[in-house]
Amino acid sequence: MDSIKSAYPNKDNGLQAVTEYLNTLGDAAKIPWLKDFKEKEVFLTRPCGVAEDAMDTISRIVKVVNSYWRPAQLETNIDINSFYNALFVGVEVTQEQSDFAFEQRKGYGTEMGAAITWTEENDGDTTRIGEVSAKYQALKESAL
Repeated sequence: MDSIKSAYPNKDNGLQAVTEYLNTLGDAAKIPWLKDFKEKEVFLTRPCGVAEDAMDTISRIVKVVNSYWRPAQLETNIDINSFYNALFVGVEVTQEQSDFAFEQRKGYGTEMGAAITWTEENDGDTTRIGEVSAKYQALKESAL
């Protein structure tokens, strides 16, 4: 079949034949993944939608990926000190340095969250994400 954007006219009888074939497939012709791929929660909080009896290549691939997907299981009772002790063995840190680091981490999280929200509200423009990243990268250099 010719491309729809082609300079040549579409082969209407070919398009009609494909339409009729898809109509005979019933639910197997449904392609929920086509719209679902655009949803931000796909593979973040749930697998991608796919018709169980779909036979097309993409649906079969989505089914395979879905079979491996698992929800994130982040522990909420993590002892942060165990990481600190493993990473900074023998490093002496003052309370002032520790407080400074925690404040910067909190500020980064707040500012990056706002930048991500701004990006979503501005057609995916990541300018603010870059600005926050650069700000805290520069702060890291000065803190060291």
